[in-house]
Amino acid sequence: MGLLQAFRIQILVALVAVCLGAAPPVPATPPPADPLPAIALSHRVEHLMAALSKGDAEGVRAAQLEVEALRRTYSTLDVAPLVEAMALWARKQGMDGRVALGVEGLQAIERWAPEHPTLLGTRITLMRQQGIQGWLWSFPDLLRLTRHRMEHQAHRWLWMVQHLGMLRLAATLLLWGWALTMGLRYRNVLRHLWEEPLKRRGVSPILAALLGALLLTAPVVLGLDPMVAAILWLFLLAPFLLAAEVKVTAFILVLQLVHPALAALEPWAAREPQPSLLTLQLQPQVQPIAPSVLRLLPPSDQAFLAGWGQLQNQDWKAAEATFQGLVGRHPDQTAVLNNLGVAKCQSGDGPGADRAFEMALQAGPKMEVLLNQSILAFNRLDTVQGASKRDDAQAAAPEAYALLISLNDAQKDVRTYPIPLPDTPERVQALAEAAEGITQSKGFRVALDVPSGIQADTGVALGPSVTADLTVTFAFTKLGLMTPRGRAHAGLVRTVSIGVPCELPRDIAAAAELVERSDVASWLSPRGADAHKYTAGHVAVLGGSHGKFGAPLLAAEAALLAGAGAVTLLSWPEVV
Repeated sequence: MGLLQAFRIQILVALVAVCLGAAPPVPATPPPADPLPAIALSHRVEHLMAALSKGDAEGVRAAQLEVEALRRTYSTLDVAPLVEAMALWARKQGMDGRVALGVEGLQAIERWAPEHPTLLGTRITLMRQQGIQGWLWSFPDLLRLTRHRMEHQAHRWLWMVQHLGMLRLAATLLLWGWALTMGLRYRNVLRHLWEEPLKRRGVSPILAALLGALLLTAPVVLGLDPMVAAILWLFLLAPFLLAAEVKVTAFILVLQLVHPALAALEPWAAREPQPSLLTLQLQPQVQPIAPSVLRLLPPSDQAFLAGWGQLQNQDWKAAEATFQGLVGRHPDQTAVLNNLGVAKCQSGDGPGADRAFEMALQAGPKMEVLLNQSILAFNRLDTVQGASKRDDAQAAAPEAYALLISLNDAQKDVRTYPIPLPDTPERVQALAEAAEGITQSKGFRVALDVPSGIQADTGVALGPSVTADLTVTFAFTKLGLMTPRGRAHAGLVRTVSIGVPCELPRDIAAAAELVERSDVASWLSPRGADAHKYTAGHVAVLGGSHGKFGAPLLAAEAALLAGAGAVTLLSWPEVV
Protein backbone atom coordinates (compact mmCIF):
# COMPACT_ATOMS: atom_id res chain seq x y z
CA MET A 1 0.00 0.00 0.00
CA GLY A 2 2.88 2.34 0.84
CA LEU A 3 4.61 1.65 -2.47
CA LEU A 4 1.36 2.30 -4.40
CA GLN A 5 0.81 5.63 -2.59
CA ALA A 6 4.40 6.74 -3.26
CA PHE A 7 3.98 5.85 -6.94
CA ARG A 8 0.76 7.93 -7.14
CA ILE A 9 2.51 10.94 -5.56
CA GLN A 10 5.35 10.70 -8.08
CA ILE A 11 2.86 10.56 -10.96
CA LEU A 12 1.03 13.68 -9.64
CA VAL A 13 4.29 15.58 -9.23
CA ALA A 14 5.30 14.70 -12.78
CA LEU A 15 1.94 15.84 -14.15
CA VAL A 16 2.15 19.14 -12.27
CA ALA A 17 5.68 19.75 -13.59
CA VAL A 18 4.54 19.08 -17.16
CA CYS A 19 1.59 21.45 -16.78
CA LEU A 20 3.77 24.20 -15.36
CA GLY A 21 6.27 23.76 -18.16
CA ALA A 22 3.58 23.93 -20.80
CA ALA A 23 1.83 26.96 -19.27
CA PRO A 24 2.57 30.24 -21.03
CA PRO A 25 4.70 32.65 -19.04
CA VAL A 26 2.75 35.32 -17.21
CA PRO A 27 3.85 38.69 -18.53
CA ALA A 28 5.27 41.00 -15.91
CA THR A 29 3.13 44.02 -15.17
CA PRO A 30 4.99 47.05 -16.48
CA PRO A 31 5.59 49.82 -13.99
CA PRO A 32 3.25 52.77 -14.31
CA ALA A 33 4.62 55.30 -16.77
CA ASP A 34 5.60 58.71 -15.55
CA PRO A 35 3.40 61.58 -16.69
CA LEU A 36 4.59 63.36 -19.80
CA PRO A 37 6.91 66.29 -19.11
CA ALA A 38 4.43 69.08 -19.88
CA ILE A 39 1.77 67.59 -17.59
CA ALA A 40 4.23 66.79 -14.81
CA LEU A 41 5.62 70.32 -14.89
CA SER A 42 2.11 71.77 -14.58
CA HIS A 43 1.56 69.77 -11.38
CA ARG A 44 4.82 71.07 -9.90
CA VAL A 45 3.92 74.70 -10.52
CA GLU A 46 0.67 74.26 -8.58
CA HIS A 47 2.73 73.38 -5.49
CA LEU A 48 4.89 76.45 -6.04
CA MET A 49 1.87 78.74 -6.35
CA ALA A 50 0.31 77.37 -3.16
CA ALA A 51 3.52 77.91 -1.19
CA LEU A 52 3.89 81.46 -2.48
CA SER A 53 0.29 82.30 -1.57
CA LYS A 54 0.87 81.09 2.01
CA GLY A 55 4.19 82.91 2.32
CA ASP A 56 5.85 79.60 3.19
CA ALA A 57 9.55 80.01 2.33
CA GLU A 58 10.32 76.35 3.08
CA GLY A 59 7.41 75.26 0.92
CA VAL A 60 8.66 77.47 -1.92
CA ARG A 61 12.10 75.88 -1.69
CA ALA A 62 10.60 72.39 -1.61
CA ALA A 63 8.51 73.17 -4.70
CA GLN A 64 11.59 74.53 -6.46
CA LEU A 65 13.46 71.33 -5.69
CA GLU A 66 10.57 69.35 -7.21
CA VAL A 67 10.92 71.36 -10.41
CA GLU A 68 14.70 70.86 -10.34
CA ALA A 69 14.25 67.11 -9.98
CA LEU A 70 11.80 67.03 -12.87
CA ARG A 71 14.07 69.07 -15.13
CA ARG A 72 17.00 66.80 -14.37
CA THR A 73 14.78 63.79 -15.01
CA TYR A 74 13.92 65.00 -18.50
CA SER A 75 17.34 66.58 -19.11
CA THR A 76 16.91 69.38 -21.67
CA LEU A 77 13.28 70.03 -20.72
CA ASP A 78 11.96 73.40 -21.86
CA VAL A 79 10.09 75.32 -19.17
CA ALA A 80 7.39 76.89 -21.36
CA PRO A 81 4.44 75.39 -19.38
CA LEU A 82 5.98 76.54 -16.09
CA VAL A 83 6.61 80.06 -17.38
CA GLU A 84 3.16 80.49 -18.93
CA ALA A 85 1.33 79.17 -15.85
CA MET A 86 3.31 81.36 -13.46
CA ALA A 87 2.89 84.42 -15.70
CA LEU A 88 -0.91 83.99 -15.66
CA TRP A 89 -0.86 83.53 -11.90
CA ALA A 90 1.32 86.63 -11.41
CA ARG A 91 -1.00 88.74 -13.56
CA LYS A 92 -3.96 87.51 -11.48
CA GLN A 93 -2.16 88.60 -8.31
CA GLY A 94 -1.53 91.99 -9.86
CA MET A 95 -5.21 92.41 -10.74
CA ASP A 96 -6.10 91.52 -7.14
CA GLY A 97 -3.75 94.21 -5.82
CA ARG A 98 -0.95 91.83 -4.73
CA VAL A 99 1.70 93.11 -7.11
CA ALA A 100 4.60 92.20 -4.79
CA LEU A 101 3.38 88.59 -4.60
CA GLY A 102 3.17 88.40 -8.38
CA VAL A 103 6.71 89.71 -8.77
CA GLU A 104 7.90 87.21 -6.14
CA GLY A 105 6.36 84.39 -8.15
CA LEU A 106 8.22 85.50 -11.27
CA GLN A 107 11.48 85.66 -9.31
CA ALA A 108 10.90 82.11 -8.02
CA ILE A 109 11.05 80.66 -11.56
CA GLU A 110 13.43 83.13 -13.19
CA ARG A 111 16.37 80.86 -12.35
CA TRP A 112 15.13 78.38 -14.97
CA ALA A 113 14.23 80.92 -17.65
CA PRO A 114 16.39 84.04 -17.28
CA GLU A 115 15.21 86.89 -19.51
CA HIS A 116 12.33 84.79 -20.87
CA PRO A 117 10.13 87.17 -22.95
CA THR A 118 6.94 86.09 -21.17
CA LEU A 119 8.48 86.74 -17.75
CA LEU A 120 9.88 90.10 -18.86
CA GLY A 121 6.54 91.22 -20.27
CA THR A 122 4.65 90.12 -17.17
CA ARG A 123 7.09 91.83 -14.82
CA ILE A 124 6.84 95.06 -16.84
CA THR A 125 3.05 94.93 -16.53
CA LEU A 126 3.20 94.35 -12.77
CA MET A 127 5.81 97.03 -12.09
CA ARG A 128 3.86 99.64 -14.05
CA GLN A 129 0.95 99.11 -11.68
CA GLN A 130 3.10 100.70 -8.97
CA GLY A 131 3.00 104.18 -10.47
CA ILE A 132 5.72 106.40 -11.91
CA GLN A 133 8.48 104.69 -9.95
CA GLY A 134 7.41 101.31 -11.34
CA TRP A 135 7.47 102.70 -14.88
CA LEU A 136 11.04 103.88 -14.36
CA TRP A 137 12.19 100.59 -12.80
CA SER A 138 10.61 98.62 -15.66
CA PHE A 139 12.70 100.40 -18.29
CA PRO A 140 15.68 97.93 -18.16
CA ASP A 141 13.29 94.98 -18.58
CA LEU A 142 11.67 96.80 -21.50
CA LEU A 143 15.06 97.19 -23.19
CA ARG A 144 15.86 93.49 -22.69
CA LEU A 145 12.45 92.47 -24.05
CA THR A 146 12.94 94.71 -27.08
CA ARG A 147 16.35 93.15 -27.72
CA HIS A 148 14.89 89.64 -27.61
CA ARG A 149 12.11 90.56 -30.01
CA MET A 150 14.48 92.19 -32.46
CA GLU A 151 16.74 89.13 -32.40
CA HIS A 152 13.83 86.78 -33.17
CA GLN A 153 13.24 86.43 -36.89
CA ALA A 154 9.44 86.23 -36.68
CA HIS A 155 8.98 88.74 -33.86
CA ARG A 156 11.22 91.37 -35.44
CA TRP A 157 8.71 92.35 -38.12
CA LEU A 158 5.79 92.15 -35.70
CA TRP A 159 7.61 94.49 -33.30
CA MET A 160 8.26 96.96 -36.12
CA VAL A 161 4.62 96.92 -37.25
CA GLN A 162 3.36 97.43 -33.70
CA HIS A 163 5.62 100.39 -33.00
CA LEU A 164 5.20 101.91 -36.44
CA GLY A 165 1.48 101.65 -35.74
CA MET A 166 1.99 104.20 -32.98
CA LEU A 167 3.88 106.35 -35.49
CA ARG A 168 0.95 105.96 -37.89
CA LEU A 169 -1.41 107.31 -35.24
CA ALA A 170 0.97 110.17 -34.47
CA ALA A 171 1.25 111.03 -38.19
CA THR A 172 -2.53 111.03 -38.60
CA LEU A 173 -3.10 113.25 -35.55
CA LEU A 174 -0.35 115.60 -36.69
CA LEU A 175 -1.93 115.88 -40.14
CA TRP A 176 -5.37 116.63 -38.77
CA GLY A 177 -4.05 119.05 -36.17
CA TRP A 178 -2.02 120.98 -38.74
CA ALA A 179 -4.89 121.04 -41.24
CA LEU A 180 -7.31 122.39 -38.60
CA THR A 181 -4.74 124.95 -37.45
CA MET A 182 -4.14 126.23 -40.97
CA GLY A 183 -7.86 126.12 -41.74
CA LEU A 184 -8.67 128.33 -38.75
CA ARG A 185 -5.71 130.64 -39.44
CA TYR A 186 -6.68 131.10 -43.09
CA ARG A 187 -10.44 130.66 -42.76
CA ASN A 188 -11.10 133.87 -44.66
CA VAL A 189 -8.90 132.64 -47.49
CA LEU A 190 -10.88 129.40 -47.69
CA ARG A 191 -14.11 131.34 -47.84
CA HIS A 192 -12.72 133.59 -50.52
CA LEU A 193 -11.77 130.63 -52.69
CA TRP A 194 -15.35 129.64 -53.40
CA GLU A 195 -17.53 132.51 -52.12
CA GLU A 196 -16.16 135.15 -54.49
CA PRO A 197 -16.78 133.12 -57.69
CA LEU A 198 -20.24 132.13 -56.46
CA LYS A 199 -21.03 135.70 -55.40
CA ARG A 200 -20.22 136.96 -58.90
CA ARG A 201 -22.68 134.38 -60.22
CA GLY A 202 -25.40 135.72 -57.92
CA VAL A 203 -25.49 132.79 -55.49
CA SER A 204 -26.81 133.70 -52.03
CA PRO A 205 -24.28 133.73 -49.12
CA ILE A 206 -26.11 130.92 -47.29
CA LEU A 207 -26.05 128.64 -50.32
CA ALA A 208 -22.39 129.52 -50.92
CA ALA A 209 -21.53 128.55 -47.33
CA LEU A 210 -23.33 125.23 -47.73
CA LEU A 211 -21.51 124.52 -50.99
CA GLY A 212 -18.18 125.36 -49.32
CA ALA A 213 -18.88 123.00 -46.44
CA LEU A 214 -19.80 120.29 -48.93
CA LEU A 215 -16.54 120.87 -50.80
CA LEU A 216 -14.43 120.57 -47.64
CA THR A 217 -16.17 117.41 -46.50
CA ALA A 218 -16.55 115.83 -49.97
CA PRO A 219 -13.86 113.13 -49.40
CA VAL A 220 -15.60 111.94 -46.24
CA VAL A 221 -19.06 112.04 -47.84
CA LEU A 222 -17.75 110.01 -50.76
CA GLY A 223 -16.48 107.33 -48.37
CA LEU A 224 -12.78 108.15 -48.73
CA ASP A 225 -10.31 108.21 -45.87
CA PRO A 226 -10.77 111.36 -43.72
CA MET A 227 -7.07 112.05 -44.25
CA VAL A 228 -7.91 112.95 -47.84
CA ALA A 229 -10.05 115.82 -46.56
CA ALA A 230 -7.17 117.17 -44.49
CA ILE A 231 -4.79 116.90 -47.46
CA LEU A 232 -7.39 118.71 -49.64
CA TRP A 233 -7.54 121.61 -47.19
CA LEU A 234 -3.77 121.98 -47.18
CA PHE A 235 -3.67 121.75 -50.98
CA LEU A 236 -6.21 124.58 -51.29
CA LEU A 237 -4.27 126.74 -48.83
CA ALA A 238 -0.80 125.99 -50.26
CA PRO A 239 -0.52 129.16 -52.41
CA PHE A 240 -1.23 131.35 -49.38
CA LEU A 241 1.05 129.74 -46.78
CA LEU A 242 4.25 131.32 -45.51
CA ALA A 243 7.59 129.72 -46.38
CA ALA A 244 7.99 128.17 -42.90
CA GLU A 245 4.42 126.84 -43.04
CA VAL A 246 5.09 125.30 -46.46
CA LYS A 247 8.11 123.43 -45.03
CA VAL A 248 6.10 122.11 -42.08
CA THR A 249 3.30 121.05 -44.42
CA ALA A 250 5.74 119.22 -46.70
CA PHE A 251 7.30 117.43 -43.72
CA ILE A 252 3.88 116.30 -42.42
CA LEU A 253 2.84 115.07 -45.87
CA VAL A 254 6.09 113.09 -46.25
CA LEU A 255 5.44 111.60 -42.81
CA GLN A 256 2.20 110.12 -44.18
CA LEU A 257 4.32 107.66 -46.18
CA VAL A 258 4.36 105.58 -42.98
CA HIS A 259 0.91 104.30 -43.99
CA PRO A 260 1.96 102.53 -47.22
CA ALA A 261 5.18 101.44 -45.51
CA LEU A 262 3.17 99.70 -42.79
CA ALA A 263 0.90 98.12 -45.37
CA ALA A 264 4.01 96.63 -47.01
CA LEU A 265 5.38 95.37 -43.68
CA GLU A 266 2.18 93.71 -42.44
CA PRO A 267 2.55 90.57 -44.63
CA TRP A 268 6.04 90.08 -43.16
CA ALA A 269 4.67 90.37 -39.64
CA ALA A 270 1.95 87.82 -40.40
CA ARG A 271 4.34 85.24 -41.85
CA GLU A 272 4.18 81.84 -40.25
CA PRO A 273 7.53 80.68 -38.83
CA GLN A 274 9.27 77.72 -40.37
CA PRO A 275 8.79 74.32 -38.70
CA SER A 276 11.62 73.23 -36.45
CA LEU A 277 12.88 69.84 -35.36
CA LEU A 278 14.60 71.52 -32.41
CA THR A 279 11.26 72.88 -31.22
CA LEU A 280 9.66 69.44 -31.46
CA GLN A 281 12.48 67.90 -29.43
CA LEU A 282 13.12 70.53 -26.77
CA GLN A 283 9.65 71.86 -25.98
CA PRO A 284 7.44 69.78 -23.67
CA GLN A 285 4.93 67.78 -25.70
CA VAL A 286 1.55 66.94 -24.15
CA GLN A 287 1.19 64.24 -26.82
CA PRO A 288 3.91 62.27 -28.64
CA ILE A 289 4.96 63.64 -32.01
CA ALA A 290 2.58 62.27 -34.64
CA PRO A 291 4.26 59.97 -37.18
CA SER A 292 2.47 61.84 -39.99
CA VAL A 293 4.46 64.98 -39.11
CA LEU A 294 7.75 63.13 -39.59
CA ARG A 295 6.78 60.86 -42.46
CA LEU A 296 8.84 62.68 -45.13
CA LEU A 297 12.04 62.71 -43.08
CA PRO A 298 14.72 60.12 -43.95
CA PRO A 299 14.33 56.83 -42.02
CA SER A 300 17.56 57.51 -40.11
CA ASP A 301 16.18 60.86 -38.88
CA GLN A 302 12.92 59.20 -37.85
CA ALA A 303 14.88 56.58 -35.90
CA PHE A 304 16.96 59.34 -34.25
CA LEU A 305 13.79 61.12 -33.10
CA ALA A 306 12.40 57.84 -31.77
CA GLY A 307 15.60 57.41 -29.76
CA TRP A 308 15.31 60.98 -28.51
CA GLY A 309 11.82 60.25 -27.22
CA GLN A 310 13.12 57.13 -25.48
CA LEU A 311 15.80 59.21 -23.75
CA GLN A 312 13.22 61.74 -22.59
CA ASN A 313 11.03 58.92 -21.23
CA GLN A 314 14.06 57.30 -19.52
CA ASP A 315 13.79 54.10 -21.53
CA TRP A 316 17.57 53.77 -21.47
CA LYS A 317 17.90 50.26 -22.91
CA ALA A 318 15.61 51.00 -25.85
CA ALA A 319 17.46 54.28 -26.51
CA GLU A 320 20.80 52.47 -26.38
CA ALA A 321 19.59 49.94 -28.94
CA THR A 322 18.19 52.69 -31.19
CA PHE A 323 21.34 54.82 -31.26
CA GLN A 324 23.59 51.75 -31.52
CA GLY A 325 21.73 50.90 -34.70
CA LEU A 326 22.39 54.40 -36.06
CA VAL A 327 26.16 54.22 -35.60
CA GLY A 328 27.70 54.51 -39.05
CA ARG A 329 24.28 55.02 -40.68
CA HIS A 330 23.22 58.52 -39.63
CA PRO A 331 24.98 61.59 -41.10
CA ASP A 332 25.29 63.32 -37.69
CA GLN A 333 27.55 60.81 -35.97
CA THR A 334 28.57 63.21 -33.19
CA ALA A 335 24.99 63.45 -31.93
CA VAL A 336 24.37 59.71 -32.38
CA LEU A 337 27.49 58.65 -30.46
CA ASN A 338 26.91 61.26 -27.74
CA ASN A 339 23.33 60.09 -27.22
CA LEU A 340 24.51 56.49 -27.20
CA GLY A 341 26.92 57.46 -24.42
CA VAL A 342 24.08 59.15 -22.52
CA ALA A 343 21.96 56.00 -22.70
CA LYS A 344 24.88 53.81 -21.57
CA CYS A 345 25.74 56.18 -18.73
CA GLN A 346 22.18 56.25 -17.42
CA SER A 347 22.05 52.44 -17.71
CA GLY A 348 25.10 52.16 -15.47
CA ASP A 349 27.64 51.28 -18.20
CA GLY A 350 30.30 53.86 -17.38
CA PRO A 351 33.14 52.41 -19.50
CA GLY A 352 30.81 52.05 -22.48
CA ALA A 353 29.71 55.65 -22.06
CA ASP A 354 33.36 56.78 -21.95
CA ARG A 355 34.11 54.97 -25.21
CA ALA A 356 31.02 56.42 -26.90
CA PHE A 357 31.87 59.98 -25.80
CA GLU A 358 35.46 59.59 -27.00
CA MET A 359 34.24 58.40 -30.41
CA ALA A 360 31.79 61.35 -30.51
CA LEU A 361 34.64 63.74 -29.77
CA GLN A 362 36.64 62.30 -32.67
CA ALA A 363 33.62 62.58 -35.00
CA GLY A 364 33.30 66.28 -34.21
CA PRO A 365 33.93 68.14 -30.93
CA LYS A 366 30.82 69.68 -29.44
CA MET A 367 30.13 71.37 -26.13
CA GLU A 368 27.75 68.64 -24.92
CA VAL A 369 30.31 65.90 -25.53
CA LEU A 370 33.02 67.75 -23.60
CA LEU A 371 30.60 68.48 -20.76
CA ASN A 372 29.56 64.82 -20.56
CA GLN A 373 33.21 63.74 -20.41
CA SER A 374 33.77 66.28 -17.63
CA ILE A 375 30.85 64.90 -15.63
CA LEU A 376 32.08 61.32 -15.92
CA ALA A 377 35.61 62.39 -14.96
CA PHE A 378 34.34 64.12 -11.82
CA ASN A 379 32.30 61.02 -11.06
CA ARG A 380 35.52 58.97 -11.17
CA LEU A 381 37.12 61.58 -8.85
CA ASP A 382 39.48 62.59 -11.68
CA THR A 383 39.24 66.29 -10.90
CA VAL A 384 42.12 67.32 -13.20
CA GLN A 385 40.55 65.87 -16.34
CA GLY A 386 37.07 66.92 -15.20
CA ALA A 387 38.11 70.56 -14.77
CA SER A 388 39.99 70.53 -18.09
CA LYS A 389 37.03 69.12 -20.04
CA ARG A 390 34.65 71.51 -18.28
CA ASP A 391 36.76 74.51 -19.28
CA ASP A 392 36.94 73.24 -22.86
CA ALA A 393 33.14 72.86 -22.94
CA GLN A 394 32.61 76.37 -21.58
CA ALA A 395 35.03 77.83 -24.11
CA ALA A 396 33.35 75.98 -26.99
CA ALA A 397 29.88 77.50 -26.40
CA PRO A 398 29.56 79.76 -23.33
CA GLU A 399 25.83 80.49 -23.57
CA ALA A 400 24.80 76.92 -24.34
CA TYR A 401 27.08 75.69 -21.56
CA ALA A 402 25.42 78.00 -19.01
CA LEU A 403 21.97 76.82 -20.12
CA LEU A 404 22.80 73.13 -19.80
CA ILE A 405 24.73 73.37 -16.56
CA SER A 406 21.72 75.10 -14.95
CA LEU A 407 19.83 71.82 -15.33
CA ASN A 408 22.13 70.26 -12.77
CA ASP A 409 21.36 71.82 -9.39
CA ALA A 410 24.87 72.77 -8.20
CA GLN A 411 26.11 69.44 -9.71
CA LYS A 412 24.47 67.44 -6.91
CA ASP A 413 23.74 64.49 -9.17
CA VAL A 414 25.20 62.89 -12.25
CA ARG A 415 23.39 63.92 -15.42
CA THR A 416 24.71 63.62 -18.94
CA TYR A 417 23.20 65.60 -21.77
CA PRO A 418 21.96 64.40 -25.18
CA ILE A 419 22.32 66.38 -28.41
CA PRO A 420 19.11 67.01 -30.37
CA LEU A 421 18.82 66.59 -34.10
CA PRO A 422 19.62 70.01 -35.64
CA ASP A 423 17.50 71.82 -38.19
CA THR A 424 18.66 71.78 -41.80
CA PRO A 425 16.92 73.23 -44.88
CA GLU A 426 16.10 69.71 -46.07
CA ARG A 427 14.55 68.68 -42.76
CA VAL A 428 12.58 71.91 -42.44
CA GLN A 429 11.30 71.44 -46.00
CA ALA A 430 10.27 67.85 -45.21
CA LEU A 431 8.30 69.00 -42.14
CA ALA A 432 6.62 71.76 -44.15
CA GLU A 433 5.64 69.42 -46.98
CA ALA A 434 4.31 66.82 -44.52
CA ALA A 435 2.14 69.41 -42.77
CA GLU A 436 0.99 70.81 -46.11
CA GLY A 437 0.06 67.32 -47.28
CA ILE A 438 -2.06 66.78 -44.17
CA THR A 439 -3.75 70.17 -44.63
CA GLN A 440 -4.54 69.57 -48.31
CA SER A 441 -5.86 66.05 -47.83
CA LYS A 442 -9.49 65.67 -48.90
CA GLY A 443 -10.53 63.40 -46.05
CA PHE A 444 -12.41 64.46 -42.93
CA ARG A 445 -9.73 65.81 -40.58
CA VAL A 446 -10.14 65.45 -36.81
CA ALA A 447 -7.74 67.24 -34.45
CA LEU A 448 -7.24 66.15 -30.85
CA ASP A 449 -7.04 68.95 -28.26
CA VAL A 450 -5.50 71.54 -30.65
CA PRO A 451 -4.81 71.31 -34.42
CA SER A 452 -1.15 70.55 -35.09
CA GLY A 453 0.94 73.70 -35.47
CA ILE A 454 -1.53 76.01 -33.68
CA GLN A 455 -0.60 77.87 -30.49
CA ALA A 456 -3.20 76.91 -27.87
CA ASP A 457 -3.37 80.36 -26.20
CA THR A 458 -3.45 82.68 -29.23
CA GLY A 459 -4.54 80.53 -32.20
CA VAL A 460 -1.50 81.73 -34.18
CA ALA A 461 0.09 79.18 -36.49
CA LEU A 462 3.61 78.33 -35.29
CA GLY A 463 4.54 76.99 -38.69
CA PRO A 464 2.87 74.71 -41.24
CA SER A 465 -0.39 73.84 -39.55
CA VAL A 466 -3.41 71.61 -39.97
CA THR A 467 -6.88 72.92 -40.78
CA ALA A 468 -9.28 70.47 -39.15
CA ASP A 469 -12.95 69.85 -39.81
CA LEU A 470 -13.53 68.85 -36.18
CA THR A 471 -11.42 69.58 -33.10
CA VAL A 472 -12.06 67.49 -30.00
CA THR A 473 -10.43 69.41 -27.17
CA PHE A 474 -9.96 68.01 -23.67
CA ALA A 475 -11.13 69.25 -20.27
CA PHE A 476 -11.70 72.92 -21.18
CA THR A 477 -12.02 74.95 -24.36
CA LYS A 478 -8.63 76.41 -25.29
CA LEU A 479 -8.51 80.17 -25.77
CA GLY A 480 -6.67 79.86 -29.07
CA LEU A 481 -9.53 77.83 -30.57
CA MET A 482 -11.88 80.80 -30.07
CA THR A 483 -9.72 83.49 -31.69
CA PRO A 484 -10.39 84.30 -35.37
CA ARG A 485 -7.14 82.67 -36.54
CA GLY A 486 -7.53 79.61 -34.35
CA ARG A 487 -11.20 79.15 -35.28
CA ALA A 488 -10.24 79.07 -38.95
CA HIS A 489 -8.01 76.05 -38.24
CA ALA A 490 -10.21 74.32 -35.66
CA GLY A 491 -13.45 73.87 -37.56
CA LEU A 492 -16.25 72.58 -35.33
CA VAL A 493 -15.04 72.53 -31.71
CA ARG A 494 -16.28 70.01 -29.15
CA THR A 495 -15.02 69.80 -25.56
CA VAL A 496 -14.94 66.42 -23.78
CA SER A 497 -14.28 65.72 -20.12
CA ILE A 498 -11.21 63.76 -19.04
CA GLY A 499 -11.88 63.96 -15.31
CA VAL A 500 -10.37 67.39 -14.60
CA PRO A 501 -12.40 69.14 -11.84
CA CYS A 502 -14.74 71.83 -13.13
CA GLU A 503 -13.58 74.15 -10.32
CA LEU A 504 -10.02 74.27 -11.68
CA PRO A 505 -10.49 77.40 -13.87
CA ARG A 506 -11.64 79.37 -10.84
CA ASP A 507 -8.57 78.26 -8.89
CA ILE A 508 -6.03 79.19 -11.57
CA ALA A 509 -7.73 82.35 -12.88
CA ALA A 510 -8.76 81.45 -16.43
CA ALA A 511 -7.64 84.01 -19.01
CA ALA A 512 -11.09 84.39 -20.60
CA GLU A 513 -14.67 83.24 -20.33
CA LEU A 514 -16.67 81.72 -23.18
CA VAL A 515 -20.20 83.06 -23.60
CA GLU A 516 -22.47 80.21 -24.68
CA ARG A 517 -26.08 80.03 -25.80
CA SER A 518 -27.22 78.99 -22.34
CA ASP A 519 -25.60 82.10 -20.83
CA VAL A 520 -27.37 84.43 -23.23
CA ALA A 521 -30.70 82.65 -22.71
CA SER A 522 -30.53 83.42 -19.00
CA TRP A 523 -30.29 87.15 -19.77
CA LEU A 524 -33.63 87.19 -21.63
CA SER A 525 -36.70 87.18 -19.43
CA PRO A 526 -39.80 85.42 -20.78
CA ARG A 527 -42.51 87.68 -22.21
CA GLY A 528 -46.03 87.77 -20.86
CA ALA A 529 -49.01 86.50 -22.78
CA ASP A 530 -50.24 90.06 -23.36
CA ALA A 531 -46.84 91.44 -24.48
CA HIS A 532 -46.36 93.18 -27.81
CA LYS A 533 -43.38 94.68 -29.60
CA TYR A 534 -43.56 98.06 -27.90
CA THR A 535 -43.51 96.54 -24.41
CA ALA A 536 -40.25 94.71 -25.16
CA GLY A 537 -38.17 97.81 -25.92
CA HIS A 538 -37.68 100.03 -28.96
CA VAL A 539 -34.13 100.44 -30.34
CA ALA A 540 -33.05 103.17 -32.77
CA VAL A 541 -29.93 102.52 -34.89
CA LEU A 542 -28.33 105.57 -36.54
CA GLY A 543 -25.40 104.93 -38.88
CA GLY A 544 -24.08 104.08 -42.31
CA SER A 545 -22.85 106.09 -45.28
CA HIS A 546 -22.61 105.77 -49.03
CA GLY A 547 -21.23 102.33 -49.78
CA LYS A 548 -20.86 101.45 -46.10
CA PHE A 549 -24.12 100.16 -44.73
CA GLY A 550 -23.19 96.74 -43.34
CA ALA A 551 -22.65 97.91 -39.76
CA PRO A 552 -26.10 99.45 -39.16
CA LEU A 553 -27.81 96.42 -40.73
CA LEU A 554 -25.89 94.05 -38.47
CA ALA A 555 -26.60 96.24 -35.44
CA ALA A 556 -30.32 96.28 -36.19
CA GLU A 557 -30.49 92.50 -36.68
CA ALA A 558 -28.49 91.95 -33.48
CA ALA A 559 -30.91 94.16 -31.52
CA LEU A 560 -33.84 92.05 -32.72
CA LEU A 561 -32.07 88.80 -31.88
CA ALA A 562 -31.15 90.17 -28.45
CA GLY A 563 -34.82 90.60 -27.59
CA ALA A 564 -35.82 94.10 -28.69
CA GLY A 565 -39.48 94.36 -29.62
CA ALA A 566 -38.97 96.96 -32.35
CA VAL A 567 -35.93 98.39 -34.16
CA THR A 568 -35.88 101.58 -36.21
CA LEU A 569 -32.98 102.03 -38.66
CA LEU A 570 -32.05 105.63 -39.52
CA SER A 571 -29.67 105.84 -42.47
CA TRP A 572 -29.31 106.68 -46.16
CA PRO A 573 -32.15 105.57 -48.47
CA GLU A 574 -30.10 102.84 -50.16
CA VAL A 575 -29.28 101.36 -46.73
CA VAL A 576 -32.90 101.27 -45.61
